[in-house]
Amino acid sequence: MTGVRILEVKTCSLFFQQSTYQAVLITNGTASYVIFNYEDGGMNWTRRLQRKCAVGYSTKSKEYHYQDDDSFEENIFHIDSKEFVDDDSRVRTRGYFCKSLNTPNVPTLTNEQKCMNWYNEEPDPDFWLAELNDCPASRRAARRDNRYKKVSSKERKKGSKGSKVDCYELKFATRVYGASHECCYFKGGPNRDAFVSEPPEAGRAYRFV
Repeated sequence: MTGVRILEVKTCSLFFQQSTYQAVLITNGTASYVIFNYEDGGMNWTRRLQRKCAVGYSTKSKEYHYQDDDSFEENIFHIDSKEFVDDDSRVRTRGYFCKSLNTPNVPTLTNEQKCMNWYNEEPDPDFWLAELNDCPASRRAARRDNRYKKVSSKERKKGSKGSKVDCYELKFATRVYGASHECCYFKGGPNRDAFVSEPPEAGRAYRFV
């Protein structure tokens, strides 16, 4: 929002005191900020008309708000020449400043940032893959191995040329990293009971978080 040469009172041009100022809203969909920008030498209002002026913002619920210290005082009419110091960076600016519109003490992360944080916090796959044992060599061996259970019928996969496959997974995830894997085998055809090693019919390794 930009106000260019705005009169002190909209219906009165007796003194022709005009001011130019700007409020810029910035957001990435998660975090939001507002920049208050005042043209150098552009604030020409005074208290001659006995009007009070304030600078700041307030949320609809009025739970979060900001008001410049000079609001309703004579100095507020010279805000275009006022020097501001950022609380975090200690950068000094004149005539403009930026304020956060975010809930205090609540992280403002985009979905992309959350995803990257999760990725960076995940252990190296080599660590949890090393916890897994090799799949049983055949479907018959998997059926007899008490460490494995057959997945439900809804999760059964179909192999190439319509050959069905049976898949088995560990009953319990590994203790340290919570890793598990799925081992799949041809149910019929010339490769009956053979381990499926190529996608898309092959099983997968994963971990529970």
